[in-house]
Amino acid sequence: SPRLHHYDPTAEYKEPFVGDKFSSEMYADAAVKFLSERKKNDRPFFAFVAFTSPHDPRNQHPGYGHTYHPEEMVLPVNYLPQHPFDNGELKIRDEVLLPFPRTEEMIRKDLADYYGMVSEVDYQIGRILNTLKEKGELDNTIIVFASDNGLAVGQHGLMGKQNVYEHSVRVPLMIKQAGKDVKGQRSDKLCS
Repeated sequence: SPRLHHYDPTAEYKEPFVGDKFSSEMYADAAVKFLSERKKNDRPFFAFVAFTSPHDPRNQHPGYGHTYHPEEMVLPVNYLPQHPFDNGELKIRDEVLLPFPRTEEMIRKDLADYYGMVSEVDYQIGRILNTLKEKGELDNTIIVFASDNGLAVGQHGLMGKQNVYEHSVRVPLMIKQAGKDVKGQRSDKLCS
């Protein structure tokens, strides 16, 4: 039930409404609508689609992407039932989603839900990319995919992002250049 606003050119956004679908679907719907109604011309466009999923509360959405089952999940190699020391962030946000100690079953369930939400977002991004392709704009569009944070999801006995472990601060950044199909290029450079 996301609280949303319709575009307001005055930027006052006074009257929110509650969405009737899962947020990712609604964000993708808006992007697909924009791309579908846009007249093809030589003017560039910019579309910023900021998905809030995967995010807690974690749950899988039937009919999107792939359904994951807890018994199929492999625990992280650095799984711990509890963080070995108080890092000052053990009683906030994601860390209160599951009680301590976190059992293997709890983490497998949370991983399954998390991966299901990732698959759902992937499905919605696919809808946007398909619309670009159908409109003949895919090869002429720069696509940037990034995230703001990772999650522990059982690693080091943690669930969330309020830490400086690699799993929480390392995020994807992928750029598809317009008109190019360059595969496999990687960079170890830092970016912000």
